[in-house]
Amino acid sequence: MHSYTNPFHNSNYQGSKPVITTDAKPAEYRGHLIFKMHDQHYDVVQGGILVGQYAGPNGARGFVDRRVEPSLPM
Repeated sequence: MHSYTNPFHNSNYQGSKPVITTDAKPAEYRGHLIFKMHDQHYDVVQGGILVGQYAGPNGARGFVDRRVEPSLPM
């Protein structure tokens, strides 16, 4: 089981939680963990903090690539 902080938490939304806990097995990619939360929902985590949410694995990996190498095109 994994838990990580959700800095995007908004108490005005019922489904939003300050800490996310999941049984999903993460994929490690360039110092980040990528969790498949639902069919088209991937959380990107670094250092126990959610840093992004993406609709697919390619989007999640592309986000990590741009964090690691900011000179890459968007």
